[in-house]
Amino acid sequence: MSRKVRRSGPRRQRADALPFLLHVLVYPEGDEWLAHCLEFDTVAQGDSPAEARKGLDNALDALIADATEHDDVRSLFRPAPSGLWRKYVDATRKGRLRRGTRREVSLDDRLVPA
Repeated sequence: MSRKVRRSGPRRQRADALPFLLHVLVYPEGDEWLAHCLEFDTVAQGDSPAEARKGLDNALDALIADATEHDDVRSLFRPAPSGLWRKYVDATRKGRLRRGTRREVSLDDRLVPA
């Protein structure tokens, strides 16, 4: 009889992975929500904050995999416009922080209320 053991906390990183922090701003735009990775200037949309965030996770996985495959990680880093960074800092000051950890990156979300 086998038992599954649940572990809390982030997954172990691969030995060859370089962890880095990505700042993600999640905010409403009209009837939709946007999740915006500020370092990569990459955006995903959804009907809810969770759906937008999931779309961004998928987009980031694809971008990082492609850049790694082509040995061009530097091309990923294109900062978002300064207005979005200001929104991020404002959300930080208001204490609307959620963190999530993925394999190679730690995502630092700021949720801006509707």
